Amino acid sequence: MSKIEKAIRKVAKDREFGPDQADSANDAASAENATISRQRVPAVIKIEPGQRFELDPVVLERNRIIHPGFPESALNSYKMLRTRVVQMIEDNNWQTIAIASAKQGAGKTVTAINLAMTMAGYRNHHVYLLDLDLRKPGVAPDLGLPEDFVGLEDYLAGKSPINQVLWDIGIDGLTVAPSCDSVRDSSELIASGGIGSLFSTILSSVTNPVIILHLPPILSADDALAIAPSVDGMLLVVAEGTTAREDLSRAMDLLRTTNVIGVVLNKSVSV
Repeated sequence: MSKIEKAIRKVAKDREFGPDQADSANDAASAENATISRQRVPAVIKIEPGQRFELDPVVLERNRIIHPGFPESALNSYKMLRTRVVQMIEDNNWQTIAIASAKQGAGKTVTAINLAMTMAGYRNHHVYLLDLDLRKPGVAPDLGLPEDFVGLEDYLAGKSPINQVLWDIGIDGLTVAPSCDSVRDSSELIASGGIGSLFSTILSSVTNPVIILHLPPILSADDALAIAPSVDGMLLVVAEGTTAREDLSRAMDLLRTTNVIGVVLNKSVSV
């Protein structure tokens, strides 16, 4: 058994899936953020994406994103992850799930995109994928979006209306809010209050909404920690042969008050 597999098993033992863990994390989160994240209100404000884009299967294949010729074994793995996450969402009345990693190179961007694609429309959920890795945006490049556009950072800074940062990429039940430019003071922008407004607007715009947040690496900046109290659960992505056991341990320590709902293992050579 590899070191990373041992570490993952330890994480799984310490942090089992279930409502008890969610209750513990909710106690640590602020009441205001918890209310924003969990409130269920009728869909009264319809938001139409201001941007539309047709995905290129060649670009998706190159970036390991789900496409018509995507390997069935890999697709089934994402569907299994999708089903488990949706079960937890529905059992616990969750609406916001974050995807992060200890450091770069674990595959969190690919995981976030492919999870969002497989969840879109499943059990009537409408998925919003938000790229909050404002230091190194990865969703737009992996999807092959144009290089110059109005990004999510502009909405958070109060420079653009929400519909201008939302994209329809041709997948029913999925809306993407990509970031475009690297933001130097990204954690300050995240903590400025725009996130709460963004969540409230999205959650009141459709029925059965699920927000998936693509976050920067835990150990690279404090951005992920700044947003953690506002999310219902977090998936931590690790890669065999890439993620060091020490880095995983440090990341889990920083997330000790966060509801880490599971660990996704990438690049495994084990069958």
